Amino acid sequence: MPDLPDLGPTALRVAALLDGVGDDDLGRPTPCDYDVATLLDHLDGLALAFTLAARKSDGPVLAAPPAPSEKGLTPGWRERIPQRLHALAEAWRSPEAWVGEATAGGVTM
Repeated sequence: MPDLPDLGPTALRVAALLDGVGDDDLGRPTPCDYDVATLLDHLDGLALAFTLAARKSDGPVLAAPPAPSEKGLTPGWRERIPQRLHALAEAWRSPEAWVGEATAGGVTM
């Protein structure tokens, strides 16, 4: 198998960005038409979904997810999102993650 991409450095960089997000920033717009809180809710969910996909795990987040929203960003996100990003990078370091089919967000790849 060719060298696998390492998602670790990117996961660390994204997690580090969270340190600069204050509570006052959550309602601010982003270039992707989400406000910051909605974008963080999306990141939170996709990190978990793609970790489960790498592990070929079944779970409720593998079905089509609800649309992200500012109300979906639950307390503890400052600790949880970096942990999920780390788990995502770790899960995709396994060669087995890159073999076969996986489902995330209701899409089978």
